[in-house]
Amino acid sequence: MSEISKIKKNQNYTLTIVGTPIGNSMDLSPRGIEAFEKADIILCEDTRVTKKLSKIRNFKVQKLISFNEYNEGKKINLILDKIYCGKKVVLSSDAGMPLISDPGFKLVKECIRMDLKVVSVPGPTAFISALVSSGIEPSPVTFIGFLPSKKNPRNKKLHELSKMNSTIVIFISGRNLVSTMEEMFNIFGERTICVARELTKIHEEVFRG
Repeated sequence: MSEISKIKKNQNYTLTIVGTPIGNSMDLSPRGIEAFEKADIILCEDTRVTKKLSKIRNFKVQKLISFNEYNEGKKINLILDKIYCGKKVVLSSDAGMPLISDPGFKLVKECIRMDLKVVSVPGPTAFISALVSSGIEPSPVTFIGFLPSKKNPRNKKLHELSKMNSTIVIFISGRNLVSTMEEMFNIFGERTICVARELTKIHEEVFRG
């Protein structure tokens, strides 16, 4: 780590963040495929998902390393060493842009602290797709990600959100959808709402009301 601290910004040690499809494999961009093919190491939540994507879109991948919310902290130093040794490292997730309710922020933050270059290859993002399809004012917008799992912290968060003067985008798992919407109605009252599921897939549905 002491050697890494000596890196200068003008040196070409780079972490590349690649957005992956949220459902439709054709949404992986040519630039994203190129980044995958040129990478020496690909960090992915589940190596099986990335392997499947590579077969569907017919591109080759080098070494895949599992990098998720459970092991991110343990592997950061290893990854930084690899980048410093000149390895081309790509950070991806199972679906969508890394860091957006997915792992990667700690690694990106540490790369920046070490003056390592961080580049993003844009890709699909579920909350943007839902927002532009909703018919609700797209700005200002507040993206929340997932709400707290426990009821009291969740209700506290919803009360805070109810005072905001912006469109709010929230991720909710299917099994918690009805109960969470009931809580939101009790706190928010009557508001325009959109529920989107299976975005970009065959069974995509968008409910507005």
